[in-house]
Amino acid sequence: IMDNLPAATRTLTEQPDGIALTTYERGYPLGFLGSPEFPGTFPSAPYINNHLRLIIKYHQEPDLFQGSRIVGFEVEALSVAHRYEGEWRGVATKLATVPLSPDLPPQPVRAEHRCRRRQGGGSAAGGCEVIFTYEVTWEESPVR
Repeated sequence: IMDNLPAATRTLTEQPDGIALTTYERGYPLGFLGSPEFPGTFPSAPYINNHLRLIIKYHQEPDLFQGSRIVGFEVEALSVAHRYEGEWRGVATKLATVPLSPDLPPQPVRAEHRCRRRQGGGSAAGGCEVIFTYEVTWEESPVR
């Protein structure tokens, strides 16, 4: 929720007559199961959406009000197997996978699906290391 607006995921669906229809779903998908339609995935293997692209839509109308109003909030959820060199150094770590590119492999949940192994003890030891990232884009909108 941002400025009392729920997050929405925009999807494009082609109708039988060839016309593209834009629809919105509340929230965003947390992940997906691998399949042939997702290149670089193992069939039925779980993948997590660990990168969020937050698209904030705003409207300005100087004759009616000062500043900007948030009028829409979209989220594009992506799965990215982030990489970095050497040891993890917290906020000082430079990710080799940022900025994102379309050829990056998705982030698997289980270690047997080729991921960077999580270090340390606990129940998650031996699982996949998952790094969460986000980016923010501001778009002006005619919506009032």
